Amino acid sequence: MTVADGLTTEINAVTEATFGAATVASTAVEEVACSFVNPPAATADKKSFAVAGTTDVEGYVYCWATKEGTAKPAPVVEAAARLLVEGDAAATDATATDATATDATATDAATDATATDAATDATATDAATEDTAADDTEMSPAEWAAAHTVKRVKTATPDFAFSHTFTTDEGMVYKWGCYCTSLSPGSPKYESAEVDGEVETLETLV
Repeated sequence: MTVADGLTTEINAVTEATFGAATVASTAVEEVACSFVNPPAATADKKSFAVAGTTDVEGYVYCWATKEGTAKPAPVVEAAARLLVEGDAAATDATATDATATDATATDAATDATATDAATDATATDAATEDTAADDTEMSPAEWAAAHTVKRVKTATPDFAFSHTFTTDEGMVYKWGCYCTSLSPGSPKYESAEVDGEVETLETLV
């Protein structure tokens, strides 16, 4: 049954008794696969960010963004650099032999610190990935909808461009994603792969 047939049934149920049967004409839309030419990219401002790009044909582009941002990661002090600076300061007051030994010690310490930092970063990355996967898995469709803003726009000739703007807070990190579909707002025949990303909003410098 086509969309037109469904509408005819609904309309007739209400009006046929008084006004007679309704006739609804529809024009078939040929669906074609939609993909991105210029992939979605985010541009940040202080209180918002925009995701824009282009498609290869007319289609619907859906983009989503988290409603709540997360705090930006705190700056990390490089332990290796700190140790090298301290080693250089000590070497200034020492003999050439002591300076060489100090540099070697600092270098070894820096190497150890770098390895430790790398291991820590890897562990943190793995943990963050697991947490994200767990969060996505644990969210029900209703919970996901409540935590995200979703927008849709139809691309058209000549440039098939799209842009979505999302409201944010300053200095926060937001996740977003976009995909495009063929020209069916309900049950599209074609759907592109999703492009995901993160964006850091700007903040007022104090």
